Amino acid sequence: MKQIIKIEVNRILMEMKTYKLNTYLSIVDILLLCIGIFLGTGSQIFESYPIVYSLIGMIVWRFSQVCLRNTASIIQKEARVGTLEQIILTKKGLKPIILIRVLCQLFVEFINMSIVSLLLVIIFNIHFNDINIIVILLSILICIIGMIGMSYTTAGLTFVYKKMNAMTNAISYFILFFTGLVIPLSILPEVVQYISYVFPFYWCINVIKNFSIINIVLLFIVSVCWVLMGNMVYEYCFRKMIKAGKSNAY
Repeated sequence: MKQIIKIEVNRILMEMKTYKLNTYLSIVDILLLCIGIFLGTGSQIFESYPIVYSLIGMIVWRFSQVCLRNTASIIQKEARVGTLEQIILTKKGLKPIILIRVLCQLFVEFINMSIVSLLLVIIFNIHFNDINIIVILLSILICIIGMIGMSYTTAGLTFVYKKMNAMTNAISYFILFFTGLVIPLSILPEVVQYISYVFPFYWCINVIKNFSIINIVLLFIVSVCWVLMGNMVYEYCFRKMIKAGKSNAY
Protein backbone atom coordinates (compact mmCIF):
# COMPACT_ATOMS: atom_id res chain seq x y z
CA MET A 1 0.00 0.00 0.00
CA LYS A 2 2.83 2.41 0.90
CA GLN A 3 4.51 1.67 -2.41
CA ILE A 4 1.32 2.47 -4.32
CA ILE A 5 0.97 5.77 -2.47
CA LYS A 6 4.62 6.62 -3.19
CA ILE A 7 4.21 5.82 -6.90
CA GLU A 8 1.04 7.90 -7.15
CA VAL A 9 2.56 10.89 -5.33
CA ASN A 10 5.65 10.78 -7.55
CA ARG A 11 3.45 10.59 -10.64
CA ILE A 12 1.43 13.64 -9.59
CA LEU A 13 4.55 15.63 -8.72
CA MET A 14 6.12 14.71 -12.05
CA GLU A 15 3.01 15.83 -13.94
CA MET A 16 2.90 19.13 -12.04
CA LYS A 17 6.59 19.71 -12.77
CA THR A 18 6.33 18.74 -16.43
CA TYR A 19 3.14 20.68 -17.12
CA LYS A 20 3.78 23.79 -15.03
CA LEU A 21 1.63 26.07 -17.18
CA ASN A 22 -1.34 23.73 -16.88
CA THR A 23 -0.85 23.60 -13.09
CA TYR A 24 -0.89 27.39 -12.80
CA LEU A 25 -3.82 27.80 -15.18
CA SER A 26 -5.89 25.26 -13.24
CA ILE A 27 -5.66 27.58 -10.22
CA VAL A 28 -6.60 30.58 -12.37
CA ASP A 29 -9.50 28.59 -13.83
CA ILE A 30 -11.14 27.85 -10.47
CA LEU A 31 -10.42 31.40 -9.26
CA LEU A 32 -12.24 32.92 -12.25
CA LEU A 33 -15.13 30.48 -11.80
CA CYS A 34 -15.52 31.41 -8.13
CA ILE A 35 -15.33 35.14 -8.87
CA GLY A 36 -17.91 34.78 -11.64
CA ILE A 37 -20.32 32.84 -9.43
CA PHE A 38 -19.91 35.19 -6.47
CA LEU A 39 -20.47 38.26 -8.64
CA GLY A 40 -23.28 36.62 -10.63
CA THR A 41 -25.29 35.55 -7.60
CA GLY A 42 -25.41 39.17 -6.53
CA SER A 43 -25.14 41.07 -3.28
CA GLN A 44 -28.84 40.55 -2.44
CA ILE A 45 -28.24 36.85 -1.73
CA PHE A 46 -25.23 37.54 0.43
CA GLU A 47 -27.16 39.99 2.59
CA SER A 48 -29.04 37.06 4.12
CA TYR A 49 -26.58 34.28 3.23
CA PRO A 50 -22.97 35.20 4.14
CA ILE A 51 -20.53 34.73 1.28
CA VAL A 52 -18.24 32.69 3.53
CA TYR A 53 -20.68 29.76 3.24
CA SER A 54 -20.50 29.95 -0.53
CA LEU A 55 -16.70 29.92 -0.35
CA ILE A 56 -16.78 26.78 1.80
CA GLY A 57 -19.35 25.34 -0.60
CA MET A 58 -17.02 25.94 -3.56
CA ILE A 59 -14.24 24.08 -1.75
CA VAL A 60 -16.53 21.13 -1.05
CA TRP A 61 -17.75 21.18 -4.66
CA ARG A 62 -14.21 21.05 -6.03
CA PHE A 63 -13.46 18.05 -3.83
CA SER A 64 -16.59 16.33 -5.15
CA GLN A 65 -15.43 17.03 -8.72
CA VAL A 66 -12.10 15.36 -8.01
CA CYS A 67 -13.84 12.27 -6.61
CA LEU A 68 -16.38 11.90 -9.40
CA ARG A 69 -14.27 12.78 -12.42
CA ASN A 70 -11.06 11.05 -11.39
CA THR A 71 -12.67 7.68 -10.74
CA ALA A 72 -14.29 7.71 -14.17
CA SER A 73 -11.12 8.96 -15.90
CA ILE A 74 -8.94 6.36 -14.14
CA ILE A 75 -11.01 3.47 -15.47
CA GLN A 76 -11.44 5.06 -18.92
CA LYS A 77 -7.70 5.68 -19.26
CA GLU A 78 -6.65 2.21 -18.09
CA ALA A 79 -9.21 0.57 -20.40
CA ARG A 80 -8.06 2.73 -23.31
CA VAL A 81 -4.37 1.79 -22.93
CA GLY A 82 -5.26 -1.85 -22.22
CA THR A 83 -3.97 -2.08 -18.64
CA LEU A 84 -7.28 -2.26 -16.76
CA GLU A 85 -7.37 -6.05 -16.79
CA GLN A 86 -3.77 -6.22 -15.55
CA ILE A 87 -4.59 -3.97 -12.57
CA ILE A 88 -7.67 -6.05 -11.75
CA LEU A 89 -5.51 -9.18 -11.62
CA THR A 90 -2.93 -7.63 -9.26
CA LYS A 91 -2.80 -8.68 -5.61
CA LYS A 92 -4.24 -5.37 -4.38
CA GLY A 93 -6.94 -5.15 -7.03
CA LEU A 94 -8.48 -2.06 -8.57
CA LYS A 95 -10.59 -0.67 -5.73
CA PRO A 96 -7.76 0.34 -3.34
CA ILE A 97 -5.82 1.83 -6.26
CA ILE A 98 -8.82 4.02 -7.14
CA LEU A 99 -9.08 5.11 -3.50
CA ILE A 100 -5.38 5.99 -3.23
CA ARG A 101 -5.37 7.93 -6.50
CA VAL A 102 -8.45 9.91 -5.49
CA LEU A 103 -7.04 10.72 -2.04
CA CYS A 104 -3.76 11.91 -3.58
CA GLN A 105 -5.66 14.10 -6.03
CA LEU A 106 -7.73 15.47 -3.16
CA PHE A 107 -4.53 16.52 -1.41
CA VAL A 108 -3.39 18.37 -4.54
CA GLU A 109 -6.82 20.01 -4.81
CA PHE A 110 -6.58 21.02 -1.14
CA ILE A 111 -3.39 22.95 -1.94
CA ASN A 112 -4.96 24.58 -5.01
CA MET A 113 -8.11 25.56 -3.12
CA SER A 114 -6.05 26.96 -0.24
CA ILE A 115 -4.40 29.36 -2.69
CA VAL A 116 -7.71 30.23 -4.37
CA SER A 117 -9.47 30.71 -1.02
CA LEU A 118 -6.79 33.09 0.19
CA LEU A 119 -7.16 35.18 -2.97
CA LEU A 120 -10.98 35.18 -2.68
CA VAL A 121 -10.80 36.23 0.98
CA ILE A 122 -8.68 39.22 -0.07
CA ILE A 123 -10.78 40.13 -3.13
CA PHE A 124 -14.19 39.87 -1.43
CA ASN A 125 -13.06 40.77 2.09
CA ILE A 126 -14.51 37.53 3.47
CA HIS A 127 -14.55 37.05 7.24
CA PHE A 128 -14.79 33.78 9.16
CA ASN A 129 -16.50 35.29 12.19
CA ASP A 130 -18.37 32.84 14.44
CA ILE A 131 -17.25 29.87 12.32
CA ASN A 132 -15.17 27.18 13.99
CA ILE A 133 -12.35 25.99 11.73
CA ILE A 134 -12.35 22.59 13.46
CA VAL A 135 -16.06 22.18 12.66
CA ILE A 136 -15.37 23.08 9.03
CA LEU A 137 -12.56 20.52 8.72
CA LEU A 138 -14.53 17.81 10.52
CA SER A 139 -17.65 18.27 8.41
CA ILE A 140 -15.67 18.32 5.16
CA LEU A 141 -13.75 15.17 6.14
CA ILE A 142 -17.00 13.32 6.90
CA CYS A 143 -18.47 14.64 3.65
CA ILE A 144 -15.46 13.26 1.76
CA ILE A 145 -16.44 9.80 3.01
CA GLY A 146 -19.74 10.24 1.18
CA MET A 147 -17.90 11.57 -1.89
CA ILE A 148 -15.78 8.41 -1.97
CA GLY A 149 -18.98 6.39 -1.97
CA MET A 150 -20.34 8.46 -4.85
CA SER A 151 -17.06 7.98 -6.72
CA TYR A 152 -17.37 4.19 -6.46
CA THR A 153 -20.86 4.51 -7.93
CA THR A 154 -19.36 6.43 -10.85
CA ALA A 155 -16.59 3.85 -11.17
CA GLY A 156 -19.11 1.01 -11.31
CA LEU A 157 -21.18 2.70 -14.00
CA THR A 158 -17.99 3.35 -16.00
CA PHE A 159 -17.34 -0.40 -16.08
CA VAL A 160 -20.61 -0.85 -17.94
CA TYR A 161 -21.04 2.36 -19.97
CA LYS A 162 -17.31 3.06 -20.57
CA LYS A 163 -17.55 6.87 -20.88
CA MET A 164 -19.21 8.84 -18.07
CA ASN A 165 -17.98 12.39 -18.75
CA ALA A 166 -21.43 13.78 -19.52
CA MET A 167 -22.99 12.20 -16.42
CA THR A 168 -20.19 13.29 -14.07
CA ASN A 169 -20.49 16.84 -15.43
CA ALA A 170 -24.27 16.83 -14.93
CA ILE A 171 -23.95 15.50 -11.37
CA SER A 172 -21.18 17.98 -10.64
CA TYR A 173 -23.24 21.00 -11.72
CA PHE A 174 -26.28 19.72 -9.85
CA ILE A 175 -24.15 19.50 -6.71
CA LEU A 176 -22.85 23.02 -7.25
CA PHE A 177 -26.17 24.78 -7.73
CA PHE A 178 -28.86 22.59 -6.16
CA THR A 179 -27.54 21.23 -2.85
CA GLY A 180 -27.12 24.50 -0.94
CA LEU A 181 -23.36 24.73 -1.42
CA VAL A 182 -23.31 28.10 -3.18
CA ILE A 183 -26.94 29.19 -3.50
CA PRO A 184 -29.22 28.96 -0.45
CA LEU A 185 -31.93 26.34 -0.86
CA SER A 186 -34.56 28.81 0.37
CA ILE A 187 -34.60 30.53 -3.04
CA LEU A 188 -34.80 27.25 -4.99
CA PRO A 189 -37.95 25.19 -5.77
CA GLU A 190 -39.18 23.13 -2.83
CA VAL A 191 -38.70 19.82 -4.66
CA VAL A 192 -34.98 20.60 -4.99
CA GLN A 193 -34.74 21.00 -1.23
CA TYR A 194 -36.04 17.47 -0.66
CA ILE A 195 -33.65 16.01 -3.26
CA SER A 196 -30.68 17.75 -1.63
CA TYR A 197 -31.32 15.90 1.64
CA VAL A 198 -29.98 12.65 0.18
CA PHE A 199 -26.58 14.22 -0.56
CA PRO A 200 -23.88 14.74 2.08
CA PHE A 201 -23.17 18.24 0.77
CA TYR A 202 -26.39 19.67 2.19
CA TRP A 203 -25.63 18.25 5.62
CA CYS A 204 -22.00 19.37 5.43
CA ILE A 205 -22.98 23.03 5.04
CA ASN A 206 -25.80 22.57 7.54
CA VAL A 207 -23.31 21.37 10.17
CA ILE A 208 -21.07 24.38 9.52
CA LYS A 209 -23.99 26.82 9.76
CA ASN A 210 -25.77 25.15 12.68
CA PHE A 211 -23.41 22.82 14.50
CA SER A 212 -25.15 20.18 16.57
CA ILE A 213 -24.66 16.51 17.37
CA ILE A 214 -27.85 15.65 15.44
CA ASN A 215 -26.65 17.42 12.29
CA ILE A 216 -23.22 15.82 12.36
CA VAL A 217 -24.74 12.38 12.99
CA LEU A 218 -27.05 12.88 10.00
CA LEU A 219 -24.07 13.92 7.88
CA PHE A 220 -22.23 10.77 8.95
CA ILE A 221 -25.25 8.53 8.27
CA VAL A 222 -25.82 9.98 4.79
CA SER A 223 -22.11 9.65 3.97
CA VAL A 224 -21.99 6.02 5.13
CA CYS A 225 -25.14 5.24 3.12
CA TRP A 226 -23.40 6.54 -0.01
CA VAL A 227 -20.36 4.36 0.76
CA LEU A 228 -22.58 1.28 1.10
CA MET A 229 -24.54 2.08 -2.04
CA GLY A 230 -21.38 2.95 -3.96
CA ASN A 231 -19.80 -0.38 -3.09
CA MET A 232 -22.96 -2.25 -4.08
CA VAL A 233 -23.10 -0.51 -7.47
CA TYR A 234 -19.35 -1.02 -7.95
CA GLU A 235 -19.46 -4.77 -7.21
CA TYR A 236 -22.59 -5.35 -9.31
CA CYS A 237 -21.22 -3.49 -12.34
CA PHE A 238 -17.77 -5.06 -11.91
CA ARG A 239 -19.25 -8.58 -11.99
CA LYS A 240 -21.39 -7.61 -14.98
CA MET A 241 -18.30 -6.39 -16.87
CA ILE A 242 -16.27 -9.52 -16.03
CA LYS A 243 -19.16 -11.80 -16.99
CA ALA A 244 -19.47 -10.02 -20.34
CA GLY A 245 -15.68 -10.25 -20.87
CA LYS A 246 -15.35 -6.52 -21.55
CA SER A 247 -12.70 -5.53 -19.02
CA ASN A 248 -10.46 -4.22 -21.81
CA ALA A 249 -13.21 -2.90 -24.06
CA TYR A 250 -13.34 0.87 -24.57
